[in-house]
Amino acid sequence: MAHTQDLRVTKTYLSLTTEFLALMNEIPFEDITVNKLCSRAMIRRATFYKHFGDKYEFVAFVIRGIQAKFDDAYIAPSQSSDPVEFYSTLFNHALAQIEEYRHLIQSAMKSSRFPLLLGLFTEQIATDIRLKLKHDQSAGHQMLAAPDVLAVMSAGALVELLRWWLTSENPIPKETLKAQVSGIIAALYRTANQRGSPTGGGWRGVCPRKRPPE
Repeated sequence: MAHTQDLRVTKTYLSLTTEFLALMNEIPFEDITVNKLCSRAMIRRATFYKHFGDKYEFVAFVIRGIQAKFDDAYIAPSQSSDPVEFYSTLFNHALAQIEEYRHLIQSAMKSSRFPLLLGLFTEQIATDIRLKLKHDQSAGHQMLAAPDVLAVMSAGALVELLRWWLTSENPIPKETLKAQVSGIIAALYRTANQRGSPTGGGWRGVCPRKRPPE
């Protein structure tokens, strides 16, 4: 019985998510109501509210779902021991995700709630980066700042850069953007590896450099 119930819940989530993404390609986010979503998904309103408090709680669930798929597809397979390679790959895949969900994002950007949606997405990105930073730290890499600080700053910069690129009237070529971001990441790691850095060295790639005795 429990298995059957779990299967029903999974089907409910899948149906709601599929129809929500379809509606985002058809009408503005503000025009998507719970009634309209439930009608398209053939789900009762009572069932919707059994799982979600309102439309925005559901949207947060959708964003987490998209992020989970991204993590499964890209984060785990790309756990490179070289941090520069890892974060460059992470950015490249994030750029691919932006292109895949371009219509969804452009529709959401027209909503007065877009800052809320953007905040949810940024929070998920920060979580991925934070986990990797703490893993690197435990492996002996030194950092310019605490993992929490670096994660929040990096996620905010990454999301804002992608938003700018997506909305720019004359965006720079994608490959140029990738190369420039990779160069910035590498420069930051070189800076962190200098003896005069606030933490005294670190983050130079596969292995942190040990400081010579004074």
